[in-house]
Amino acid sequence: MIKLVIKKEVRDEVIKALKVAFPTSNCAKGIEKYTKELAGLLLDELSRGVSNYHIKKGIYRIPLKRLRDYGGAIGPNKKKIHEWLRENNYELVRTLTRGTRFTKEYSMVKLTDWVKLKIDLSSATPEETFGLRFPKYSKLNDQQITDTYDLLRVDLISLEKYIQSLALNCKSLKSKEYQNLIRAVLIYDCAKHNNGCYPQKKLDPPSIFGRKYYSGISIQNIKKELRAPVLGDCWEYDIRSCVVTWKLGYAQKYLDSKKDGTAAVVDAFLFSYAYVHFKEEIINPIKSSVFINSQLDDVEQTSLIKEALTALNFGARLTVYGFVDKFGKSQVPALAKIFTDKQELQRFNKCGYVSGFLNEQKELDTFILADAKQNQPEIFAYPKLRTKTDRKNSKKILSYLFQHAETDVMNVVRKVASESNLTLLANIHDAVIFRENISDAMQEELEAAMRKHTGNPYWALGKKQLKGW
Repeated sequence: MIKLVIKKEVRDEVIKALKVAFPTSNCAKGIEKYTKELAGLLLDELSRGVSNYHIKKGIYRIPLKRLRDYGGAIGPNKKKIHEWLRENNYELVRTLTRGTRFTKEYSMVKLTDWVKLKIDLSSATPEETFGLRFPKYSKLNDQQITDTYDLLRVDLISLEKYIQSLALNCKSLKSKEYQNLIRAVLIYDCAKHNNGCYPQKKLDPPSIFGRKYYSGISIQNIKKELRAPVLGDCWEYDIRSCVVTWKLGYAQKYLDSKKDGTAAVVDAFLFSYAYVHFKEEIINPIKSSVFINSQLDDVEQTSLIKEALTALNFGARLTVYGFVDKFGKSQVPALAKIFTDKQELQRFNKCGYVSGFLNEQKELDTFILADAKQNQPEIFAYPKLRTKTDRKNSKKILSYLFQHAETDVMNVVRKVASESNLTLLANIHDAVIFRENISDAMQEELEAAMRKHTGNPYWALGKKQLKGW
């Protein structure tokens, strides 16, 4: 079975210098703790995806503060080993670009000649991999594990077959496939060591936006094509057109506020209603008008259109031009990041359905914000929902409201599923994955519960079969 291993070797001069500076301390143990923490951070970086070029050059993005804080201390005054190495020109990693909490990026570092790390796919035990990923796990009691992690049941047979299929062509793998292989190996090793369960570490503190997130690798952030090998045969159920459906749930209340008893939602919000109920029929003509002589296949084209329409839901602009924000920083329009072909972007922006859809979304956004101002005025003072200049951030407020609504309605799905003894394997924001292919009657029961609980008559679930290896 193929494994991922990081071999580390610090030059003798470093340990000798430490012994001179701290003659009464166990310097070998101290440097071992530091390099173990460094190896764990590199393992995290590999799981996020690193090019072969950067691996060869020894360049990675890691949280330097964590390396400093958790890399150990030495001597009677508890000097941070990271700081001592840097101050005495024995640093194992040299900072190329320092990350900050403002950029929300890790520091880019390069390994120095004082350390040799060999990163490859070779022999290592699941226990070693688990120890690097979860060094404190073994010290936790059952309640602490429950409080800190969600355990993901892994189909080890399916995942092993997937790993072996990629390993046959390991040297010729593309970057995306190589990343999938690394993540698959990490999940497999950790789950095999932990009785078939992979620990997903809950974000602490949790997001104020309402969604549950995990730090590190989880079923949420692995590539979609990796879900089936990890979970085996199962069925994924997700909310159809989730954000548009949520907004459309406000449409009748909006019309009532206008005291227009004759207008119907389908007439007042035709484009949004059509997207929720006839998405394929809407997307196909948009694709035809946007993609002319495109090299993208039909699946890729559909994905881009969906992504672009979702971006419009959260404030993306119909423009092809960049702009300079109030802080003097150049910004690339969200849609320009989706459509790399400028002509395709221009055709998308000129599409009649797109402009009509955007106008409806803006109208609903304005009403939803006004409704929240009346019923949840306290959230407008939350620091994370305000701009750097302490103004209301409408985009973040809408995201906050949506994600809380999404979590609320998915809690209903999970509750009814639990009462019906369905086997819930995983949660992914607006989706759940069951072992079983539930009956049409059961799906209707779930949807009825969603609509009754929220008062939104448009909630509906789509389903997709996932086949293990």
